[in-house]
Amino acid sequence: MKKLSISAFTLTELIVVITILAILWTLWFISYGGFVQSARNSQRVSDLKIIERSLSLFITTNNVFPLPDEPIPISYSGSLAWTQGVFWEWVRSQIQRISNTPTDPSYNSKYTYSVLNNRQKYTIGTLREQGLFSKNGWIVSQSYAFSSDGLITFLLWNHLAYDVALISANNCSIITSPSIILSDIPAGWELIDGDFYNYSYFDWPNLPNSYSGAINLSYASTDSFQVFEILNSCTISSVAELKLYIAKLATAYQPMASSKKYEALVFLSNTKQFQITAVDILTEHGISVAPEVLNELNSPNFSETFIDTFTDTAWTELVGGHSPDNTIWSWTYESGSAWDYTIENNRVQKNNASASFIYPTTIPSIASANYTMTLDVENFWTSEISLYLRYTDSDNYYRINISPLWYVLVRRQAGVDSIFQNINDPIANGSTITFWVQDDSVNFAVNGIEKENILAGWITDIWKPLIFIQSSGAQIDNFTLNYK
Repeated sequence: MKKLSISAFTLTELIVVITILAILWTLWFISYGGFVQSARNSQRVSDLKIIERSLSLFITTNNVFPLPDEPIPISYSGSLAWTQGVFWEWVRSQIQRISNTPTDPSYNSKYTYSVLNNRQKYTIGTLREQGLFSKNGWIVSQSYAFSSDGLITFLLWNHLAYDVALISANNCSIITSPSIILSDIPAGWELIDGDFYNYSYFDWPNLPNSYSGAINLSYASTDSFQVFEILNSCTISSVAELKLYIAKLATAYQPMASSKKYEALVFLSNTKQFQITAVDILTEHGISVAPEVLNELNSPNFSETFIDTFTDTAWTELVGGHSPDNTIWSWTYESGSAWDYTIENNRVQKNNASASFIYPTTIPSIASANYTMTLDVENFWTSEISLYLRYTDSDNYYRINISPLWYVLVRRQAGVDSIFQNINDPIANGSTITFWVQDDSVNFAVNGIEKENILAGWITDIWKPLIFIQSSGAQIDNFTLNYK
């Protein structure tokens, strides 16, 4: 009788088969997971596009965008900056063009919706999944699935998001703001100059606040942006004022220079085209820009401006090693040591009473003797600050000495001083000091109020604009030099 021969898989063959099946299952899982994730992202984009179209139709007949549901008024210095909330039933009922209120396909969260204080601009926000296992993957732990790892913000907006204007009858200001959606709402719903906040902006891990509770947002607390007030006036009357605003704006976004969205703002802010665009944006904000500013920007004899807001790092910075972000020049000192002047708290500070000077270098060729210098004076109650105008050499210059109680205007010719004015007129701490040389006159102003206008004559060229701070602790800030 013939015996039956029974064949079976060996252990090696079983391992090979199981491995192949595991690979095929993994490929299917990845393919399916990627497909489902892509579908969810597409749904979110589609929802925001529907909201975008509906809002565009709404404003054509109502002149403003509707306020959000669950509104939170975000303010700055007592003025409304924007209202942040969600797109929900009340907004939908106002628009009357969407049959069902959309929600996030994964988390069932409401979409964030914010409107600016003038209700002419808006931002709507959701998220985008960029990692395969962002949402409850079978092989992912629950703590990971419900964190915001692998998720980034997706926004649609109808405004250029890098600042916010606050305009009232008697006051105007502009603050830096990369969007009008916050990930974490600040205490008291108020932004404070110089403080850091977690904003939600495009392609960033700070998710809109409407996802709070559904997703752990706490890990994003390090991705914060510092708010600065970069303009506190309702008018821009000169190119120097315009460039100071732009310089402060560019400095605020310096930490985000690697982002394509802000790269041009940081690196192209000193170009003529950017400055002309800034005029349009300021006008749109409601800031009045003098016609001569745009005329000068378009002039073939366009003025050049050196600007430094003295932004420092976390440690004390030597003036001699400091270079402004938006220019190719730096500062140096004369007749003293490197530690005579340092940059602290965004200001140049004198550390002793030594007879030493600072000045920007290397000053380029100046075709005209007409120029303007502006700076702010701080903490100089026991000090005197000397500003040198049309400085040719140590024996030929004009000089303004200012103190808290008086100012003196001096001309030094061939080593001999002639005092034009010696006025007992207090200059308050924190004042903006401006002088300008125009043809045959030297002009001096405090906080925009002209104090002196004298005939200058004789010394018509400039070598370097020296600044001499005499007492320890005195400070200057926001230096500009406008020349041709």
